[in-house]
Amino acid sequence: DKAKDLATAVWSAESKILHPSVCEKALRKRDFVLGKNTCATYYHPQYSKCELDVGAPLVSSFMLIALLLHKDKCGAKDKPASFVNVAYHSRWIRDICHKDTSWIDI
Repeated sequence: DKAKDLATAVWSAESKILHPSVCEKALRKRDFVLGKNTCATYYHPQYSKCELDVGAPLVSSFMLIALLLHKDKCGAKDKPASFVNVAYHSRWIRDICHKDTSWIDI
């Protein structure tokens, strides 16, 4: 039953945004670029692998902050994950969305 599968697939977790120096030390340079990325703890307690979580949202007070880019040691609690910083890329996101929906009068 697809509804049952979806119900078990949707989840939330508490994350903590980490200081960039922690991220630079813990993540490889290709996985964390200061400014372009945000770093936070990321742990899915029901599942020890997170390969399919890429693109998962990091949300605070109903605002999209970032999207999951990379996580080492998926099942490890309190290990940092690299997220794409939405604010940094917002102009590019708007340009792409506008290009694909330019026929809509906003």
